[in-house]
Amino acid sequence: MKQRAGRPQDLLDIAELRNIQKRLGYKSAPLPGAGRAIIYAFAITDIVRRRLWLSRSVVPFTLDLTEEPEQAVLHALELLKAHDRLESGEPVVIVANVTTSNGYSNAIQVRTIE
Repeated sequence: MKQRAGRPQDLLDIAELRNIQKRLGYKSAPLPGAGRAIIYAFAITDIVRRRLWLSRSVVPFTLDLTEEPEQAVLHALELLKAHDRLESGEPVVIVANVTTSNGYSNAIQVRTIE
């Protein structure tokens, strides 16, 4: 995986990831890559996007909300590719809220960029 330069606030240190795992009760496991992960967030309003910039390690984008969650994910991945943030073969973790018959549910997917 090619390492891209980023601003310090765009990167999350491996020690921080391990601390999060520890607080959540997960056993420490090897983490892929060079020890840094960039978190891309998608907001439907510019106000939320600007507030997300204040969060450490988050690079926010504005994205129109669609009825179909899969279309929103595909559009987000295309947006990241267009901004040279993703390359073919890179693994991506997608975290999203999904509408169910009982309300909302959190979904986590791991995909490889084509």
